[in-house]
Amino acid sequence: MRTALALGTAAALALAAVPALADTDLTGSWAASYTAVSPTNNRGEGPRFNQAEWQLTITEQQGNVFYGQTKWRTVNSPDWTTLQVTGNISADGSGRIGIVEIGTEEPYDVHSVIDGLLDGDRIYVDYRSIRSGATYSAVLEKSEAN
Repeated sequence: MRTALALGTAAALALAAVPALADTDLTGSWAASYTAVSPTNNRGEGPRFNQAEWQLTITEQQGNVFYGQTKWRTVNSPDWTTLQVTGNISADGSGRIGIVEIGTEEPYDVHSVIDGLLDGDRIYVDYRSIRSGATYSAVLEKSEAN
């Protein structure tokens, strides 16, 4: 009987935590620095490793889905590449986040798929470009201004 009561209490507490995480407000600015690797793209060279920086700005959120923009650049480059993003916080309370980067001009092609895990003011991400084959892992940290 105690085991059933303990399991029931644990299940109730777990279910109570689900809405709280799914309702987390992600709006604002997030930033990261990282090392990315890209394949040769038939240039006859070895893989390319680049130091880069990334900024994610979530401008709108409704429940567990959000929209915004992302931009990245190679370190020391003045030029940013800007894309749209859509994403979601998993409804299961795990803190998992899914993000899709999309072009800013028609046709709105998908550029990459990003898996993340929310932990306080950090999002641990794994990035995979569908277009270039680039990959990286990074830690996005929420800007203190938000």
